[in-house]
Amino acid sequence: MRLNLAPIVFITALSLNAGEVPPEIAARFVKIISSGKVACKDGAMAAALGGAGCTVDAGSKFAWGASEGEVKALAAGGKCVITNHVEWLASGGTVAIVEEGGKPQMYIHSGNLQASGASLPEAVLKVSKKH
Repeated sequence: MRLNLAPIVFITALSLNAGEVPPEIAARFVKIISSGKVACKDGAMAAALGGAGCTVDAGSKFAWGASEGEVKALAAGGKCVITNHVEWLASGGTVAIVEEGGKPQMYIHSGNLQASGASLPEAVLKVSKKH
């Protein structure tokens, strides 16, 4: 008897991504946060950013961090780092866009924002949770 474990692996993979906002939705928030210009090396996110009307530019003060290591490196380079993991704020991330209760939510690390030298729109500051 042969067991098909594919459905179990698929369900497990979905569970690991719980709390992540899909790139197309995150890109809309990134556009507002960054005024439409952001550094991004992640292919899927770069495509979503382009679809949302953002310009992907390595010289931007704002950057998308797709891994914890990338978040650390970007923050060390003085970027205002946007990511999709709240726990990466402790590694230098500035803004985390996550899903809570089926809705997108933003968290801001005030110390990292100040260290980046960037400023965020007042509307973003008002609706975000502080971390």
